[in-house]
Amino acid sequence: MTDAHRDRPQQRSSLYCELWLGPALVWLLLLAVLAASAWSAFLPLGPFNPTINLLLAGLMLFILAAFLMDLRSASPVLRLVATAGLFWVIFLFALTFTDYLSRRPTAGALPEVRSSDSDHSVRCMAFSNSSRLCGSYSR
Repeated sequence: MTDAHRDRPQQRSSLYCELWLGPALVWLLLLAVLAASAWSAFLPLGPFNPTINLLLAGLMLFILAAFLMDLRSASPVLRLVATAGLFWVIFLFALTFTDYLSRRPTAGALPEVRSSDSDHSVRCMAFSNSSRLCGSYSR
């Protein structure tokens, strides 16, 4: 046997190691960030809990985009499209959070509607105690 035939299995194994090493390290890094996110959810940090978890989610997004989507060696047009998609998602989340934050907080659940007809009150409770839906109901 020649030396070329002996080196072929070794080349294959090194190729497999190179092929799986990068994604395996990225996967372990993502698991570490996930563990940090789960751990920080149980810390009593007050208003900083959502901030820390959103930063960790952004770090996960960066890791996925840079390594698994291979944006490091992508063409400039592909990077531009990925950046535009990222800004579009940020815009949609900003609109959603603006709507959520602009609502007034409620003091509690809506009061339960009372009626002399027991069947009527059961139907009203099926509409999640909404007095607007059940208050105008009449037989």
